[in-house]
Amino acid sequence: MTAELLKDFEDLHTFCELVSIALDEDGPSQVATNDKAALICLDIALEHLKSMTQIAAKQRFATIAALLRVVIDAWTRHHYLHFCVQPDEVEGLLQRDLFPRVDDMVKAIERVAEEPDSGWAETAVEMMGAAWKDPNQLHSFTHTGTYAILMRSGDNGEVIHQSGEEEIDALLAQVKSLVIGVVAGILDLYGSDTLAQKVAPGLEQVVGAESDKDGA
Repeated sequence: MTAELLKDFEDLHTFCELVSIALDEDGPSQVATNDKAALICLDIALEHLKSMTQIAAKQRFATIAALLRVVIDAWTRHHYLHFCVQPDEVEGLLQRDLFPRVDDMVKAIERVAEEPDSGWAETAVEMMGAAWKDPNQLHSFTHTGTYAILMRSGDNGEVIHQSGEEEIDALLAQVKSLVIGVVAGILDLYGSDTLAQKVAPGLEQVVGAESDKDGA
């Protein structure tokens, strides 16, 4: 892995840690009851993202790829709880573990995004469009899924023990997208000006770096 790619992962990890510290210092102690579970989903996703960006230095890329699925699941459940479930239905859904399949949750979120003045729902669907094109394919992000297997497969039938630069770069791009989506969701739910002032500059840098790379 090049020094540039390693620094990109390190910068993402530093930003995720900054978000955690800011939440401890300035996150409101309470949020609306119906959004508590949605916020917990994002908190879990952020914890995984911190681990993913940290273990890049150890070149544990198959593990990072596997955790993509976990973060996408958490991010999807956040949006489903926030946009698609009535406040008086949240507790019952959680107690009986009645979450729909991922693809059904995605369809519900997309229906909300099509409504006038859907706000953040429309933005969320645009951001995660690539991951949500075929949610059933998310199985490929698990340890023994096709995504991980192809990362280790050489052109001549050999097994590659370390991922190539192109695969690592593509993985980094997916991790960045998730960091942007999760942190933006946290800011949207908390609605704290103090928190936003601490986190927004770093988020803008991550978004800007990704936009610059896309335009290169």
